[in-house]
Amino acid sequence: SGVSKEEEEHGGHNDDDSDFGSEYDPIEEAMRNMGLVRREPKNLEETVPNSLTWLWGGFSRRSPLRVTCFSIRKSARWAVFFFIVIICNSLHISLWPGIEEMRQAGTAPTSFMFEYGVAILEAIDVVAFIVLAFEVLIGTIALGVHGNETAYL
Repeated sequence: SGVSKEEEEHGGHNDDDSDFGSEYDPIEEAMRNMGLVRREPKNLEETVPNSLTWLWGGFSRRSPLRVTCFSIRKSARWAVFFFIVIICNSLHISLWPGIEEMRQAGTAPTSFMFEYGVAILEAIDVVAFIVLAFEVLIGTIALGVHGNETAYL
């Protein structure tokens, strides 16, 4: 009937299909088989039974804190917020070496606006560290640190 064996195995889709609704992705499957891609859980039942067992006895799947952390982890708004923080931190990381070099060479402007900008960059660094540490804490409480394929690490 003109359908290859690979297409039959994967719902009629092959590597040349251009539709975006395809469920089968051979590259993602290969990366998952190598352990490079982690499967995202759809609900708390797919996560470890108790996360962070070494911290106050852990958090069960019914723990209000863990349920809240899981909803934050799945929230698109929080994902956008964390992404914006990552972008701001990347800007800080890219700009800071040049500013430090100018300061050490004595060629940095002494204007108020320059010093104000430097203070903002330093604040972005501190805020980004706190927010990204919060993201890691949320992920480890929600998904667990280790124990199955959906764990955070």
